[in-house]
Amino acid sequence: MTENKKDKNKNTKAILERSFDLYKKFLDNPSKRNLNAFMEVAENYKEAFIEDTSDFINTSSKDLNIENTFNEDVSMLPMRTVSYMSAPSIDQSTPEEKSISDFLMKLKKWEEGGRPLKDTQILNRLIAHNTSELIPIIQNTNSLRRDDILKDMPHRVSNYINKGPIKLFSNYVNISEPHFEATGINIPADITFLEFRIAKYKYVLYTDDNTANQWVRPFPRRWYMEENKDQGRIPWFEDREEIQPILREFNKCLREFNKLNPLVINGQDAHDFFKEHDSGSTEFYNSDDLNEKDREDIFREHSLND
Repeated sequence: MTENKKDKNKNTKAILERSFDLYKKFLDNPSKRNLNAFMEVAENYKEAFIEDTSDFINTSSKDLNIENTFNEDVSMLPMRTVSYMSAPSIDQSTPEEKSISDFLMKLKKWEEGGRPLKDTQILNRLIAHNTSELIPIIQNTNSLRRDDILKDMPHRVSNYINKGPIKLFSNYVNISEPHFEATGINIPADITFLEFRIAKYKYVLYTDDNTANQWVRPFPRRWYMEENKDQGRIPWFEDREEIQPILREFNKCLREFNKLNPLVINGQDAHDFFKEHDSGSTEFYNSDDLNEKDREDIFREHSLND
């Protein structure tokens, strides 16, 4: 609650001021370099704003000292000197060394935004930096046909309530130990894992106020819950026949991908890794048949963190 929160975070306020100065600098000289500088600090402010939500009162444009911020000299804003390895000192002769160098350059700019980062925050950014798409996004076949229909006849969107696309996203995350050494994080090993996410979309109809033209675009549901006038917030669900083809298609694509670009997971070839860790059986649960304790036990067993 607001009354239990601390005052506004001074570091976040400093980022806000710097972002506004860089915004003005871009308006005065709209170069790509100035735009990139503003976007990087703006991204840093967005993350700081979100992280402050639980402990601090959020900042806003009202915190800008307009009289002072319209100062042409943006270099007067306080900067935090980072203690990490200087990026130019790293040999960039290998892809790994270039990746480390690029990350340290980003890290330095984040730190210069005025907000010191904790190890967990650096780790989250390392994961994002070392994440690549595993398989192109896979969408359920039925919704592909609906997409084509709605492109030509958007007025038919009412026929497809709760029939929006289902998409499977997959990422390959591979962080080598030297990345941790360069940033001072004490993890004496590589971290490698596959990340999967299934997202449900709903069709939303848009109308141009000037021309009355209409079009439909899939809009992601933010949570796996939605309002129901009779039951309150309930989880959305899909028929197995909609989900299984996506998983089969992913399995097929993964086999083909691994032939051309062999994946390594925890030092093992992906095929060998899955073969070694495959129990040979799959368990299905119906939540209606489980009591509260069983549900919690299963949730904890299959979650990444406790």
